[in-house]
Amino acid sequence: MDNDLHRRSRRRLVNDPVAKVTQRVDQPPMTDDLFTKVQLRFSDSDQAALDQIRAAARTAINETFAGLLSAVDEFYMSFRKAKMNTYGVIVLDNRNRVVFETDEQGRYIDDFSCLSGQDVEIALLKIHRDKLEASTQVRELFQEALFAKHTWDDAFHERYEALLEGTIKDREARATRDTKKFKYHAYFTYFVYHLADGIFDEVSDLARILERIRQWRLQDSYTERSR
Repeated sequence: MDNDLHRRSRRRLVNDPVAKVTQRVDQPPMTDDLFTKVQLRFSDSDQAALDQIRAAARTAINETFAGLLSAVDEFYMSFRKAKMNTYGVIVLDNRNRVVFETDEQGRYIDDFSCLSGQDVEIALLKIHRDKLEASTQVRELFQEALFAKHTWDDAFHERYEALLEGTIKDREARATRDTKKFKYHAYFTYFVYHLADGIFDEVSDLARILERIRQWRLQDSYTERSR
């Protein structure tokens, strides 16, 4: 009897019972069918509101930083070729920015051999001229975004406290629905600030690169004179 129990126990250990569990756990690799079934999309009304917010924000940015963006485009024109229409006028996009020619792969055609020291100096002067005002505007946009967020919070709490019937979840849902316009306005102001802050950082980086180019040109000229 003891020998039979010993043999059965040994047989179970030799057969490795974990192997059966492993076979059930190991599943075939995940296919793309799962991702085609799970699609994250906004509703039509939310997508329309999002598109309107984006369009309005870009319009506000173009109006706010018109001088700074114009200075950047003028600098790009010193080594890029702008597109012309049939009347010989420079083509502008829907954001009133210059449209430059591209190659077959959609990349801009740059010819840095056309870039002169005067072009760098003029670009730096124009960028620094408009950066002072742009810096103030970015801070004002941050203040507006912060104020809009607090306005939305106040409107939500006031609406929630005015509701006397329903559960907590019901009151929160109704307060959220009734203050949707404040939420969209808060999102709009933050998006404008976010775009403005990004553009300001990019232009500041461009100015630092131009300053390095100017320094390199000065060092090269001093080296040639010393020879």
